[in-house]
Amino acid sequence: MSAEAKEAAKFLNSYIEENLIKVAEVIKENPSHIKTKAAADLLGVSLDSVKTYLRNGGDLGVAWKKEGKQNHGYSVPTFQFICKSYGAQFINIVREYIE
Repeated sequence: MSAEAKEAAKFLNSYIEENLIKVAEVIKENPSHIKTKAAADLLGVSLDSVKTYLRNGGDLGVAWKKEGKQNHGYSVPTFQFICKSYGAQFINIVREYIE
């Protein structure tokens, strides 16, 4: 493996570790449901983007609006968010760290 490839692998491993730590912190703080702001931060998008996505049937969670109310409600289940956002790769990363 070339020095350039080794440096690239080192960078990618560092990047994955940093993001794994961020995801773990959010899950610790939100074990059952992730706040929409936290979901937006993890995805690297605006809060409005996440809310619009949920209101339009996005599969990371649900949005609702009660009749006669101005505001929407949002629910982003933590496990569903992790599975949809990171897929099996996330599970495989975790497995590698615990084995």
